[in-house]
Amino acid sequence: TIYTEWIDNKRALCMFGAYEFLARDVHLAFLGKQVSEEDLAAVEAYFSEDHRSENAMTGALEGKNLILVLMESIDDWLINEETTPTMCRMMEEGINFPNMYTPIFGGAATLNSEFCGYTGLTAPVNGTPVVNYTNNAYPYALPFLFRGNGYKAKSFHYNWASYYNRLNIHTSVGFEEYVSYLEYEEDETAQQDSTLAKNGEIYQKFTEDIPFFNLVITFSGHASLSGEAYSHKDDAIKLYPQYIGMYDSPEMDSISAKARLTDDMFTELLARLEEDGLLEDTVIIAYGDHYDYTIHDQDYLKELSDAQNVYELSKTPFFIWAEDLEPQEITKVVNTTDIYPTICNLFGLDNRGYFLGNDMFDENYEGYAY
Repeated sequence: TIYTEWIDNKRALCMFGAYEFLARDVHLAFLGKQVSEEDLAAVEAYFSEDHRSENAMTGALEGKNLILVLMESIDDWLINEETTPTMCRMMEEGINFPNMYTPIFGGAATLNSEFCGYTGLTAPVNGTPVVNYTNNAYPYALPFLFRGNGYKAKSFHYNWASYYNRLNIHTSVGFEEYVSYLEYEEDETAQQDSTLAKNGEIYQKFTEDIPFFNLVITFSGHASLSGEAYSHKDDAIKLYPQYIGMYDSPEMDSISAKARLTDDMFTELLARLEEDGLLEDTVIIAYGDHYDYTIHDQDYLKELSDAQNVYELSKTPFFIWAEDLEPQEITKVVNTTDIYPTICNLFGLDNRGYFLGNDMFDENYEGYAY
């Protein structure tokens, strides 16, 4: 399969060696595979049809503001009353999906999960969207769909726009503005996710246009390291010393303190939105980018995550919260590609059914994770 389909360059090179790899690559580059007229006709016929279906949740959140939160390294075992009390409350009050899996596609786990969430497409197995797909057109990406319904679409993150080439990829998928916290705060403060709500200028940009679709990429949980260090110069365990000794590992203690900083963002954001009268018209959808694969003690991680193997480690949090949602728990297995069609269905967005995943509320969808 590797040789015939040539889908993974790294594996192909390892399996067949440099000479055969080069010969096969040249062959495919200059001769390639011929696409038949029948194949082209089948593809054109598929895209000429509307593949959407309706269910009880179709259009249920139409017209509301949406905050889509990509949670950096927030793993399922971190969701508990001691570490993430606000997230626990939002899961209880909203719609919780305890069997969400976020497989790692390609070489940039965070960016690839982010890309999948707002396009419904997976990244290439041997690359990243910023390398392979930046110049493509994405008329069905969530930012463009929301803008077509009168929304303002912005993205918010700690780091500079040049990191991960995010300014270019975010522009390609339809975001109108990229807001970096470093433009408004010193590095140590900007690293804390709650800066989004605490900094007046950033929060003003966040809420100045109604209705809005805002993507938030958290940072506080990034790059787990042994000892006290958590991201760059900050030290989460010093801000939350009560987590010292919570686990049989200083590393896990530090990671828990970092997760608390992400939870603080939700706490601050909910309070501020309520104070400004925006909460009742706002939906928050949050998902993890990946499990924390940087943890050194993988055996202990499997124990905490109740995972039997490395694949089960990819189970991460996913929830939908709004004030008027009926609380429920959906236990089917779902995955990152399902986020996009689910949002389209909830907000009544016309994507014609062009996506890889499935609407999580579709009763005919039994659920799976790749």
